[in-house]
Amino acid sequence: NGRSLQVGEDDTSPSNEFTNCMNGIFASGDCNYTIYNNLFGKNSVSGVDRIGIRNIYIANLRSNFVDIDFHNEFYDYTYGIEIEGLTNESSVTIKNNDFFDAFITSGQNFEGTAILLNTHIPVSRILNGLIQANQIGTETGTSQPRIGIHLGNVGGFRIQNNDIYFHEDNPG
Repeated sequence: NGRSLQVGEDDTSPSNEFTNCMNGIFASGDCNYTIYNNLFGKNSVSGVDRIGIRNIYIANLRSNFVDIDFHNEFYDYTYGIEIEGLTNESSVTIKNNDFFDAFITSGQNFEGTAILLNTHIPVSRILNGLIQANQIGTETGTSQPRIGIHLGNVGGFRIQNNDIYFHEDNPG
């Protein structure tokens, strides 16, 4: 497959800012994705700059790769990253990102999840899977994610060196 999408670059300031929309990045199909150094939401008390549903959503990944790296920042999300349609030929790397305050309305289902990877047909092991060195939540904040990392019907991921915080006074 020769199709690819790169959103952002590896540098010191956010490449793109996604605010005040239903979804930051919404993609589907036979494509490779590289997502580096972007800002999703703005940590706004008023919620004006909130991402309505998903910061990043990728469906039908199949035999392609996703690389989400180099300090993407996620604020005010219902779902930080959601990837569906994984196969045994998929490759997913999510590392060096910061997930801050989740936006939780009902506290049901998987609302307030930082990283959600799912497939409807069980896959025992994807080709390459790494979730590493992400910060999910903060040590002192109260608007934390309800769920840090959720894998559904997919195996073969290495999940290592992530800092995941949760507070019992969280609204979810």
